[in-house]
Amino acid sequence: MTLSQQLSDFSQPDVDLALRIDQGPWPGWHCLLLKTDSLIAVTSPLLLPQGPLQQIIDLQNFTLLHDQDPSAQWRPWLQSRAAGDFDCSRGPRYASADLLLQAAIDGQGIALVPGFLASTDIREGRLLQALPDHAQNDTALWLVMPEANRHQASVLAFQLWLQQQFDTIE
Repeated sequence: MTLSQQLSDFSQPDVDLALRIDQGPWPGWHCLLLKTDSLIAVTSPLLLPQGPLQQIIDLQNFTLLHDQDPSAQWRPWLQSRAAGDFDCSRGPRYASADLLLQAAIDGQGIALVPGFLASTDIREGRLLQALPDHAQNDTALWLVMPEANRHQASVLAFQLWLQQQFDTIE
Protein backbone atom coordinates (compact mmCIF):
# COMPACT_ATOMS: atom_id res chain seq x y z
CA MET A 1 0.00 0.00 0.00
CA THR A 2 1.19 3.50 -0.86
CA LEU A 3 -0.22 6.70 0.61
CA SER A 4 0.00 9.67 -1.72
CA GLN A 5 -1.93 12.73 -2.86
CA GLN A 6 -0.67 12.07 -6.39
CA LEU A 7 -2.68 10.15 -8.95
CA SER A 8 -1.75 6.49 -8.90
CA ASP A 9 0.61 5.13 -11.54
CA PHE A 10 -1.22 2.03 -12.70
CA SER A 11 1.63 1.15 -15.05
CA GLN A 12 3.54 -0.10 -12.01
CA PRO A 13 3.17 -3.88 -11.55
CA ASP A 14 2.27 -3.56 -7.84
CA VAL A 15 -0.61 -1.06 -8.31
CA ASP A 16 -4.03 -2.62 -8.92
CA LEU A 17 -6.39 0.05 -7.63
CA ALA A 18 -6.54 3.34 -5.76
CA LEU A 19 -8.80 5.11 -3.31
CA ARG A 20 -9.38 8.76 -4.19
CA ILE A 21 -11.22 11.48 -2.27
CA ASP A 22 -11.92 13.94 -5.01
CA GLN A 23 -14.33 14.84 -7.76
CA GLY A 24 -14.84 12.06 -10.23
CA PRO A 25 -15.27 9.91 -12.16
CA TRP A 26 -12.17 10.01 -14.33
CA PRO A 27 -12.37 9.15 -18.03
CA GLY A 28 -10.50 6.01 -19.03
CA TRP A 29 -10.68 4.39 -15.60
CA HIS A 30 -13.20 2.14 -13.90
CA CYS A 31 -14.51 4.29 -11.04
CA LEU A 32 -16.78 3.01 -8.30
CA LEU A 33 -18.41 5.60 -6.03
CA LEU A 34 -18.09 4.40 -2.44
CA LYS A 35 -19.33 7.32 -0.36
CA THR A 36 -20.45 10.93 -0.61
CA ASP A 37 -20.67 13.05 2.46
CA SER A 38 -20.88 16.48 3.99
CA LEU A 39 -17.87 18.43 5.15
CA ILE A 40 -17.68 19.09 8.87
CA ALA A 41 -15.26 21.10 10.98
CA VAL A 42 -13.69 18.94 13.69
CA THR A 43 -11.20 19.35 16.51
CA SER A 44 -10.13 17.88 19.81
CA PRO A 45 -12.60 18.31 22.69
CA LEU A 46 -9.61 19.69 24.62
CA LEU A 47 -9.39 22.63 22.22
CA LEU A 48 -13.08 23.48 22.76
CA PRO A 49 -13.83 22.49 26.38
CA GLN A 50 -16.99 24.65 26.38
CA GLY A 51 -18.35 22.76 23.38
CA PRO A 52 -18.85 23.69 19.72
CA LEU A 53 -18.37 27.21 18.44
CA GLN A 54 -21.58 29.18 17.95
CA GLN A 55 -20.54 31.35 14.98
CA ILE A 56 -18.34 30.80 11.96
CA ILE A 57 -16.50 34.05 12.69
CA ASP A 58 -15.15 32.35 15.85
CA LEU A 59 -12.94 30.21 13.59
CA GLN A 60 -10.65 33.24 13.23
CA ASN A 61 -9.43 32.58 16.78
CA PHE A 62 -8.16 29.10 15.88
CA THR A 63 -5.58 27.50 13.64
CA LEU A 64 -7.11 26.00 10.53
CA LEU A 65 -5.69 22.66 9.47
CA HIS A 66 -5.43 21.80 5.77
CA ASP A 67 -4.60 19.03 3.37
CA GLN A 68 -2.03 19.94 0.73
CA ASP A 69 -4.26 22.60 -0.87
CA PRO A 70 -5.04 25.12 1.88
CA SER A 71 -8.02 26.72 0.18
CA ALA A 72 -9.61 23.79 -1.67
CA GLN A 73 -12.08 23.01 1.09
CA TRP A 74 -12.09 25.87 3.55
CA ARG A 75 -12.65 28.69 1.02
CA PRO A 76 -15.81 27.30 -0.66
CA TRP A 77 -17.14 26.08 2.70
CA LEU A 78 -16.72 29.53 4.25
CA GLN A 79 -18.04 31.35 1.16
CA SER A 80 -21.18 29.20 1.18
CA ARG A 81 -21.83 30.54 4.69
CA ALA A 82 -21.20 34.19 3.81
CA ALA A 83 -18.26 34.26 6.21
CA GLY A 84 -16.96 37.48 4.65
CA ASP A 85 -13.29 38.27 4.22
CA PHE A 86 -11.74 35.33 6.00
CA ASP A 87 -8.11 34.29 5.52
CA CYS A 88 -8.55 30.56 5.14
CA SER A 89 -5.04 29.97 3.79
CA ARG A 90 -3.34 30.22 7.17
CA GLY A 91 -2.42 27.11 9.12
CA PRO A 92 -0.37 23.97 8.57
CA ARG A 93 -0.80 21.59 5.64
CA TYR A 94 -0.78 17.81 5.90
CA ALA A 95 0.08 15.29 3.20
CA SER A 96 -2.86 12.98 3.88
CA ALA A 97 -6.29 12.82 5.48
CA ASP A 98 -5.06 10.57 8.30
CA LEU A 99 -2.36 13.08 9.27
CA LEU A 100 -4.91 15.90 9.08
CA LEU A 101 -7.29 14.03 11.39
CA GLN A 102 -4.49 13.16 13.81
CA ALA A 103 -3.50 16.84 14.01
CA ALA A 104 -7.11 17.70 14.88
CA ILE A 105 -7.22 14.91 17.50
CA ASP A 106 -3.97 16.27 18.95
CA GLY A 107 -5.57 19.71 19.37
CA GLN A 108 -3.40 21.47 16.79
CA GLY A 109 -6.41 23.25 15.27
CA ILE A 110 -9.65 22.73 13.39
CA ALA A 111 -9.86 20.53 10.29
CA LEU A 112 -12.54 20.41 7.60
CA VAL A 113 -13.14 16.83 6.53
CA PRO A 114 -15.83 14.55 5.10
CA GLY A 115 -17.94 13.33 8.00
CA PHE A 116 -17.31 9.65 7.28
CA LEU A 117 -13.59 10.16 7.90
CA ALA A 118 -14.25 11.56 11.37
CA SER A 119 -17.31 9.53 12.43
CA THR A 120 -15.46 6.92 14.51
CA ASP A 121 -13.29 9.52 16.24
CA ILE A 122 -16.38 11.63 17.04
CA ARG A 123 -18.29 8.61 18.33
CA GLU A 124 -15.34 7.59 20.53
CA GLY A 125 -14.78 11.12 21.88
CA ARG A 126 -11.42 11.89 20.25
CA LEU A 127 -13.00 14.59 18.06
CA LEU A 128 -15.97 16.88 18.29
CA GLN A 129 -17.77 18.78 15.59
CA ALA A 130 -16.49 22.34 16.01
CA LEU A 131 -19.53 23.97 14.40
CA PRO A 132 -23.05 22.58 14.32
CA ASP A 133 -23.59 22.98 10.59
CA HIS A 134 -22.29 21.10 7.59
CA ALA A 135 -22.29 21.47 3.81
CA GLN A 136 -22.73 18.92 1.11
CA ASN A 137 -19.37 18.26 -0.44
CA ASP A 138 -18.87 17.99 -4.17
CA THR A 139 -16.22 15.34 -3.65
CA ALA A 140 -16.56 11.73 -2.71
CA LEU A 141 -14.60 8.57 -2.01
CA TRP A 142 -13.93 6.55 -5.15
CA LEU A 143 -12.34 3.19 -5.88
CA VAL A 144 -10.39 3.71 -9.11
CA MET A 145 -8.65 1.16 -11.33
CA PRO A 146 -7.81 0.40 -14.92
CA GLU A 147 -10.66 -1.31 -16.78
CA ALA A 148 -8.42 -4.37 -17.19
CA ASN A 149 -8.19 -4.86 -13.41
CA ARG A 150 -11.89 -4.66 -12.57
CA HIS A 151 -12.52 -8.40 -13.03
CA GLN A 152 -9.49 -9.72 -11.11
CA ALA A 153 -10.56 -11.97 -8.25
CA SER A 154 -8.44 -10.10 -5.69
CA VAL A 155 -9.80 -6.73 -6.82
CA LEU A 156 -13.40 -7.99 -6.71
CA ALA A 157 -12.88 -9.42 -3.22
CA PHE A 158 -11.36 -6.16 -1.98
CA GLN A 159 -14.14 -4.15 -3.61
CA LEU A 160 -16.81 -6.27 -1.91
CA TRP A 161 -15.09 -6.00 1.47
CA LEU A 162 -14.68 -2.23 1.09
CA GLN A 163 -18.32 -1.73 0.15
CA GLN A 164 -19.36 -3.74 3.21
CA GLN A 165 -17.19 -1.51 5.41
CA PHE A 166 -18.80 1.64 4.05
CA ASP A 167 -22.28 0.20 4.46
CA THR A 168 -21.64 0.22 8.23
CA ILE A 169 -20.51 3.87 8.38
CA GLU A 170 -23.15 6.38 9.43
